[in-house]
Amino acid sequence: MKKKMVSVLLALYLSFSISSCGNKLPDGMSQETYDIGVKALEIMDKYNSADIDAEETDRRLDALCSKLEGLELSDTVEGYGLSEDSYNSNVQIDISFFQYELFSDGDTYSAADNLRETLGLD
Repeated sequence: MKKKMVSVLLALYLSFSISSCGNKLPDGMSQETYDIGVKALEIMDKYNSADIDAEETDRRLDALCSKLEGLELSDTVEGYGLSEDSYNSNVQIDISFFQYELFSDGDTYSAADNLRETLGLD
């Protein structure tokens, strides 16, 4: 009986912790831009942890930038935030800055943090 109780409590704890970790989309950012930005951040983190090399990182980030460029987004500002198109441009700039740092032996960790901040994940 004790094992069942512990199992139930553990399952409840895990389900609450997972559901409360949902990242809030920044006001005005499209879901597509956010999702692509998160994928780019995952690639950056893989490079920074030496799981993939610079060439592969660059190739994958280029593909994501192409997806960002192909999105049809609104340029209307809602409230005090940025438009979908502005957020899209910011994510592209953050990715491009990472790629610049990648090949200039710069600080790729700070470049990834810039994207993390843009996505509201800091």
